[in-house]
Amino acid sequence: MTQYDFETLVRREGVGSAKWDSMMKIAASPGEDVIPFSGGEMEFVTAPPIAEALRQAVDSMILGNMEPDEAYGEALGNWMKKRHGFAPKPEWIVNVRSVAEAINLAIKAYTEAGEGILLLTPHSREIGALVAGSGRKAVECALLRRNISYEIDFEDFEKKVKSGEVRLFLLCNPHTPVARVWKKKELERLGKICLENGVVVVSDESWLDLVMKGQRHWIFAAVAESFLNNCVICTTPGVTFNIGGLEIANVFIPGSRLRKLFRQTYESVLLQNPRCNILSYIASRRAWEKCEDWLEQALKVIERNKNLIAEFLQLELPQLKLMDFEGTYHLWLNCKGLGLDYKELERLNKTKARLFFTEGYTYGEQGESFERWNIACPTRIIEGALHRMKGVYKKYAR
Repeated sequence: MTQYDFETLVRREGVGSAKWDSMMKIAASPGEDVIPFSGGEMEFVTAPPIAEALRQAVDSMILGNMEPDEAYGEALGNWMKKRHGFAPKPEWIVNVRSVAEAINLAIKAYTEAGEGILLLTPHSREIGALVAGSGRKAVECALLRRNISYEIDFEDFEKKVKSGEVRLFLLCNPHTPVARVWKKKELERLGKICLENGVVVVSDESWLDLVMKGQRHWIFAAVAESFLNNCVICTTPGVTFNIGGLEIANVFIPGSRLRKLFRQTYESVLLQNPRCNILSYIASRRAWEKCEDWLEQALKVIERNKNLIAEFLQLELPQLKLMDFEGTYHLWLNCKGLGLDYKELERLNKTKARLFFTEGYTYGEQGESFERWNIACPTRIIEGALHRMKGVYKKYAR
């Protein structure tokens, strides 16, 4: 097994990185051990096989338009089958540039203005904005917080599905920001309720490869054969291998009717034959073929960082509660025990502790006094953050 570098930090101030530049607007000189713990991208150097494939492409190819070839489809299919026990047929796959684009197209394809889109909350700002911008109505089903975990309120979910106003359920699995990996029985129950009431399931499975030891991710389409014709599965290697900037997503639509509607909408919206970035096809194929070891090692670093944080908080800051961490690389940290208003918490984080999380309140009222902490970074950076956190938070307790 090749040993990869997960300790080098590439600072990205002033190169157009949104997460880094937003930090620099607040802290012009944050310090060498201070990074933004926000955003949906890792702070690990690019996996060498991917970097090498891109260098070869730039040196030897004309960077024109490109379609996914047979080798691309074979690499994707092999990855899905090996990692998830899911064997998609080639005709099920539609390539788009991002999961957000896929969700936007699905909303337009399967619903009309004013109809309801069901969401489990808390959910991301981006998803909320997509629903609002489409002219559809967001119908929210709040997750139930049980100590340090979250459960689905099936009674409320079923009530809202049966109300008649919902036409599409937007599932997030693993669910961000609460880091739940939904169990097969949970997905079966959700899927059955939707199927019986004519509600299409669009499953955002961007984080499917980032699950912790002891957890299993279930592709929604693989949960029950009866779900195949009633679902759209959205995935991307951008999250798994930290190549999101290359923009590519693979959408699996087993049902011919749903697939036809999706393709028609795609072509009518873009007014031309849609294509992804040529380099995204090259990087994705190389990742699936050559970077499984890199992913396994990255997952170990993420888990090590989580364990370090959990042990530190238990000993030094027991008033903070770390919610169960089953998947993604975002911790969901309950800071209510500090007794601070969530806006004051944000102020202390940014100006005193130099901690640049994604503030929980941006996910709605349920997220107030929570922090989403991106821990896909070198462990020494986590250590520095914990010591700053202790220095600022120690005097606050409820």
